[in-house]
Amino acid sequence: MPITIATRKSPLALWQCSQVAQALQAQHKGLEIKILKLTSIGDEICDRPLREVGGKALFVSTLEQALLEKRADIAVHSLKDVPCVLEPSFSLSAILAHGAREDVLLSKRYASLQDLPNNASIGTCSLRRGAQLLHHQKDFNIQSIRGNIQTRIAYIEDDRLDAIIIAKAALERLDIRSYHQVVLEPSTMLAAPGQGAIAIEVLAENTRAYDLSCTLNHSQSATIAHTERAICAKLKCDCHSPIACYGTINHDTITVHCKIFSIDGKTVIESHMSTAVHTTSDLVETIAKDLLQKGARALLDAASK
Repeated sequence: MPITIATRKSPLALWQCSQVAQALQAQHKGLEIKILKLTSIGDEICDRPLREVGGKALFVSTLEQALLEKRADIAVHSLKDVPCVLEPSFSLSAILAHGAREDVLLSKRYASLQDLPNNASIGTCSLRRGAQLLHHQKDFNIQSIRGNIQTRIAYIEDDRLDAIIIAKAALERLDIRSYHQVVLEPSTMLAAPGQGAIAIEVLAENTRAYDLSCTLNHSQSATIAHTERAICAKLKCDCHSPIACYGTINHDTITVHCKIFSIDGKTVIESHMSTAVHTTSDLVETIAKDLLQKGARALLDAASK
């Protein structure tokens, strides 16, 4: 009996789908796989910021509908696009090993962030990225851009923008090596929760799909990602909140660094804590409480307006 994978049609989404398909067939010899390529609502609406039309969940909802209608057994997502709280009908059966988690400054003319001129125009659709850029240099001209990776790169190809910010994982997965690529250190640009990870979503009642796909779960990456997402859920963040969250595991200790920004980059609050891996739920509570006491709610509410 075949298993059907739902994916978006963008080159990056298809690459991720291919990785999952290959991994499933390596784990389950003889498994027949079919691919269902879909255009999400988020792909169709490219003339407005996502936060104005429903958020990154628009990239996920079309694939979830395919699961509900039994047209697909599993859906493959970039984890950072997946809402931190799922509807009860769905479950994340696997989070694959993290790829690169950093962001990259991509520019045709400038070889570093410091080389950018005053009032440099930089493209990103992320409030998190824009706020951190403005925190670094307040006169940057942040431009909201949408579309797949190739569409965004076109903004610097034809000189409409001085630079754009792209996830390093996306550039590596699509083998894009053109232009100046400046990897931004976490001290300059802390990553989004779940950045660099591929997630598999299934209908909660589909035990066959769950059992097949959970074999691809990477325990350490999953622990980090679920912790980052739990902090965001506790703070009632969505995929567009100006929040950065970066977890690491060293032996049996997990460390999480979390930052929340004002949209203009002027205000930053942060929390940085460690605990034993088996007590991550306590860490989630402690970090969320610490951030709220420092004023997180005001910054998050202001960003959502």
